[in-house]
Amino acid sequence: MARLTLEQIWINATTLPDAKGNPAVWRRNYSQSPKRQINQIVPFLGTKTVLISASFWGLTEKSVHLSNILFMGCEIVEETEEPVQEPEETQEPTIIDAEKPKIPVRKPIVNTNINPSYDPNTHFRIQYQNKFYWIKKFDMKRQPVLVRCSCSDYYFTWSWSNLINQIQFGGRFKPYVRKTKTHAPRNPDPRKYWGLCKHLAQFASMLQNNALSL
Repeated sequence: MARLTLEQIWINATTLPDAKGNPAVWRRNYSQSPKRQINQIVPFLGTKTVLISASFWGLTEKSVHLSNILFMGCEIVEETEEPVQEPEETQEPTIIDAEKPKIPVRKPIVNTNINPSYDPNTHFRIQYQNKFYWIKKFDMKRQPVLVRCSCSDYYFTWSWSNLINQIQFGGRFKPYVRKTKTHAPRNPDPRKYWGLCKHLAQFASMLQNNALSL
């Protein structure tokens, strides 16, 4: 299956039917976690990917859910320290005699941290392991992603479908053994329906609110 973007995954999630077979439009009106935060942004220059992790505090239960989004095809530049030649300091020559004016002084070469001249409207700057990086803002409509969340909704509804559709970050979850047959499966057709839990949907909004995505 072709790689999918966050927008494509979310649109597909909203088509999942509910227990009565009706389109699950309720997924468009998820309740918001009372507290949420971005934990870490990890750039991988070699693979041109960026992993972002975030925590979401439960609304109805005292729990913290960890969500991950891996963006692929990223533009990442590491800041480097390079020697920079300062411009000459011009001075008016002091006349010692009519033949020998004083020579203008040249400042020594110094190490100066150079920040690439990126537009903050299109790029953002992060620090990771004592290094600084410039990353082009994520495009949710064009950049493929891998996703994962530790919540029960993701586990029961999306973990298997996202895995077989190759959009899940990390390995396979431990299989769940059903103890009853009185309830319909959360996802009637894993190959047709893939998607995001409410935490991953909020995660996408957080990226926009923090000026990390276009």
